Amino acid sequence: GGRPVRSNVTRRMRVRRSAGGAGRNPPPSRVASTNPATGVAAHIASRPQGKHGAHSYGAAEFGLDAGAILERFKPYIQNYDITLEGKA
Repeated sequence: GGRPVRSNVTRRMRVRRSAGGAGRNPPPSRVASTNPATGVAAHIASRPQGKHGAHSYGAAEFGLDAGAILERFKPYIQNYDITLEGKA
């Protein structure tokens, strides 16, 4: 007899389901901005480029030839007017 054993994960899931039930308002931090552009701008501003350090790598580090890659993707790059940046 007795009660079935439930893990903490099961309890947390049950609490989340009941807290997010119908008819309840989400907390202010979860409410989307009425202006999508404002929301997107805020999202981007809160995640600046390089926040966790710079990522720098090149084709040669992976045993690839940058010139061969550019040649292979040349039609795609030209068709979509892609501006290349950094090292290839």
